[in-house]
Amino acid sequence: MISLHSLADDVSEFHERFGHPAPPVQPGRIGRSSHDLIAFRIRMVTEEVKELQEECRWAMDEIQHRARLASECVDVAYVALGTLVALGIEVPHHVHFEPNTYTHITSCVTDARRELAVLQRLTCESIYARSYERTKWACIALTLAAFEILERTGGGTAACWQAVHEANMAKAPNPDGEKPLKPEGWVPADLAAILGG
Repeated sequence: MISLHSLADDVSEFHERFGHPAPPVQPGRIGRSSHDLIAFRIRMVTEEVKELQEECRWAMDEIQHRARLASECVDVAYVALGTLVALGIEVPHHVHFEPNTYTHITSCVTDARRELAVLQRLTCESIYARSYERTKWACIALTLAAFEILERTGGGTAACWQAVHEANMAKAPNPDGEKPLKPEGWVPADLAAILGG
């Protein structure tokens, strides 16, 4: 079992390291957030889901493709949970990911694009409406769907998450406040090794 609350703590650590928004949790309401932050989070969710949908189109017989798909799954979860962190929404302690528990979300990887599109739309609508509960559960559902897809690529969700988080934390702050930089010698997470390549 993987605690989504614990993963949100990882994302919060990332936000704090790189100066991204991580306001205190205010139960029941989204913290003060600018229109720009709302638009940015919607854009991030949309972009990451599109990238995952694109990877879902390919057969999973090659380990490198499975590694790219796993990376996109973690990216979607990172951005979905990052949205909650940025908006001051707490992930409940009782929410966990258990492999093969959410098979109704994604019947198979190649069929997942439609489900992802629905979840992405619901998530973006909820963020735009600044609805605390809808945003919380839409981001959680998107995370769970991404993890279920990752499990179907060969498993190792917790190990893939940890590898990507460590690689993210090894990046360097960007003086412009934009996305963190990949410093010289930076190495991306080796998800192929985790998936058995």
